[in-house]
Amino acid sequence: MDLTFVTWKWKSPFQDGREFPASAVNVLRASVAKHYRRPHRFVCVTDDTTGLDRRVEVFPIPETGLEAVSTPVPPLVRGGKTIHYASCFRRLWMFSREAMQLGEWVFVLDLDCLVIDRVEPLIDRFPADFVGWLREADGRWRKRPTLAGAIYKLRTGSHVEVWEDFEPATSPQEAVAAGYNGSDQAWMSYKLLPTRDRMWTEADGVAKLNIAGPRKGRDRILFTVGSEPPWNANRNWVAYHWWRMLHEARCGVPHA
Repeated sequence: MDLTFVTWKWKSPFQDGREFPASAVNVLRASVAKHYRRPHRFVCVTDDTTGLDRRVEVFPIPETGLEAVSTPVPPLVRGGKTIHYASCFRRLWMFSREAMQLGEWVFVLDLDCLVIDRVEPLIDRFPADFVGWLREADGRWRKRPTLAGAIYKLRTGSHVEVWEDFEPATSPQEAVAAGYNGSDQAWMSYKLLPTRDRMWTEADGVAKLNIAGPRKGRDRILFTVGSEPPWNANRNWVAYHWWRMLHEARCGVPHA
């Protein structure tokens, strides 16, 4: 399989100053290289190459016209501070025909994740053109089962309707009206669900962080919450894992 791991890094006006450091890209590259032993590429789609490891391939962020499109979900007010939900509509470009430049298959990952075990079982789990992480409804944020934009496998050039049918003025509201919250994940869910037979779940080892620690022998890729990325984690085991991988990324050798 011609596989390219892809992550995105840019500064969004909707994230209240939260920034993703270059070290997050370098750690993710090192983590993928450690837990995926087959030939592959690692690409960062970015507008800032400062500090990136030379082993990271850089792809300039495409001009999509979606940079200023905000999610229609009202901002959250917490502790007197207004928190706007991240807007990631520009990442829908991955479903465009132009994204075929990245290779036949892409495996998209958010920067604020921890890759802690072998990735091959996820790659091999389903042969479908699109495989995503299905998160069940929780009665609060997710009114119905929803795909996560944080991780998916895609045969580039397939499902171009996700990109070509998107209208900035109406599509975000259309997805929310159908019961899907978020930005790119809402539109992806609206266009690609309710198919459930090609989706990863927690049983496959894709999950949100467990406060107590990873489920040994079960978890493969864990995702943090946006307000507490692994490089700023308050949980000791998360911080230990991330900083250990940063050492490996810098030195090119495992940290004992």
